[in-house]
Amino acid sequence: MPFISIEIISLVYQALNKDAEICVPYFQGYPEHPAGFSKKYREYLMQLSGDIGARKVLKKFENKICKIHVDDPNILLVIDVSADIPS
Repeated sequence: MPFISIEIISLVYQALNKDAEICVPYFQGYPEHPAGFSKKYREYLMQLSGDIGARKVLKKFENKICKIHVDDPNILLVIDVSADIPS
């Protein structure tokens, strides 16, 4: 997530420090990175493996998600391998 701004990370962090259990930024209705989780979800996250990441936990607890609407399309950039890096 090299293009995620410190402001986005800060918004997720602040929401978790208030009362949010799970926090996800959204750009124009699309959710992406970085999702934040309270300590309550540690065990669920520790059991994850493979390429699905935290999506399984997000789906299971979708009613607990605090949505943060942001104006930064960089949250939609998923870079798993060097070929994914925009030129």
